Amino acid sequence: MRLIRRAPLTLFTLAFGYYHATIGLLAWQEYDRKFPEVLTLQLYLVAITWAMLDRKSLKLSAAPTALALVAAALMPLLGAAAIGDEVRTGSETWYVVGVATLMAILAVRQRPVIAFIGTGAMILEVGIWGGIDGLLGSGIVGAILIVITAQAASRTIAQSEVAASTYLAKAISQNASQEAESAARQLAKRRIEQTLATALPVLELISSKAGKLTKSEKQLARLTEAGIRDQIRARAFQQKALVVAVREARSRGVEVQLLDDGGLEEISSSEKSQIFATLVEELGRVRTGKVVIRSVDQEQWKVTMVALQPGAEAPDVFLRL
Repeated sequence: MRLIRRAPLTLFTLAFGYYHATIGLLAWQEYDRKFPEVLTLQLYLVAITWAMLDRKSLKLSAAPTALALVAAALMPLLGAAAIGDEVRTGSETWYVVGVATLMAILAVRQRPVIAFIGTGAMILEVGIWGGIDGLLGSGIVGAILIVITAQAASRTIAQSEVAASTYLAKAISQNASQEAESAARQLAKRRIEQTLATALPVLELISSKAGKLTKSEKQLARLTEAGIRDQIRARAFQQKALVVAVREARSRGVEVQLLDDGGLEEISSSEKSQIFATLVEELGRVRTGKVVIRSVDQEQWKVTMVALQPGAEAPDVFLRL
């Protein structure tokens, strides 16, 4: 799911999180002891930055999750030590909302249990330190609302991930059926069975995991769907080395289209081998953009290859083979 781009969301969340640390810095002169406050700021900044920049999957990795929980447990203690013997709230207790922000990130990153444990530990420690007045004055109500709201958002995101994966499975199934139906009028039964055999393992994977695919599994599903289209629309290009090169290019993010208009049907095997070798070599050099490879009939050349970059005035590659 990419409805919300991750980079702007990451920057916005980090800016919101760093804002609380900035409040702590502005209240620097109010602390009786500076060293615990320095430790609080450092622990918080490292924990929230790591939690936001860990991009392996939606679910936060174990190491940044553990650090965030440690931060939630230690920051109220360090903050209280920095404030001193007199209970004072306001800017000095910035760490309360800071911990809540960190726990909200954990909730959204599919670590809700850890988020509630960290929030509960913070509430307990602040309550022991400052009592009811200390809790209310430190902004604990707003902090709790942040975590609860994040937990609700977490459930929505998780449901959207499942819905997106289910939709992807249906799209693959529908496309495989439609394309195979069209191919049945032109190709033998053996080719149809080969196409379905390619799709079935991925469909079974999606079914067995109830649509909850990992990032790599989603990529596999997309590549499989594209490969099915190639088998049906561009049968003449189903040469082993070229199929591998096309798949690798798509894995790099290159959009590859294969179109077969019959140009390879009447040439010799050696000519095909030379053409395929050139296509594989050129395709291996493309890192971004879009590539269209088409076989053409009734021309002096048999295959064209065009590699384009978005917004470019001229193609990077234009071949007639």
